[in-house]
Amino acid sequence: MKPVTIGNILWISMTKLMFLSLV
Repeated sequence: MKPVTIGNILWISMTKLMFLSLV
């Protein structure tokens, strides 16, 4: 497993916000 980077956290948070906005 690769160490979680700040970029990954930002990307995941953005995708979650987009998914929630669609729902």
